[in-house]
Amino acid sequence: MAKNTILVKSKSAAGFRRAGIAFDRTGVELDPSKLKKGQLDAIVNEPNLIVIDVESDADRAKRLDAEKKAADKAAAEADAAAAAADKAAADAAAAAAKDSK
Repeated sequence: MAKNTILVKSKSAAGFRRAGIAFDRTGVELDPSKLKKGQLDAIVNEPNLIVIDVESDADRAKRLDAEKKAADKAAAEADAAAAAADKAAADAAAAAAKDSK
C-alpha cells in the first residue's frame, strides 16, 4: 500500500461516479498525487462519497511503536507512584507505631 492513499466508498448501494471514477460500497483506493487537478477536490467534497485516509504499513508500525512506548512509560510512572505511596504509608505506620510506644 502506498503512503498517503485514500479509500473512497459510495454511500449508495448502486455505486456513484465522480471525477471520472466509479465508486462502490467496498471502496476504491486512490493515490491523491496521481489524480488530475480538481479530481481530488471533487471527490472529497462530494456528499455521496465517504473518503478515508489510509495509513501506510510503515506509518502504522511507527504509530503502534510510539503508542507502545507511551503506554510503557505511563505504566512505569504509575508503578513508581504506587511504590512511593506504599513507602509513604509504611513510613507513616512506622512513625505511628514509634509514637505509640
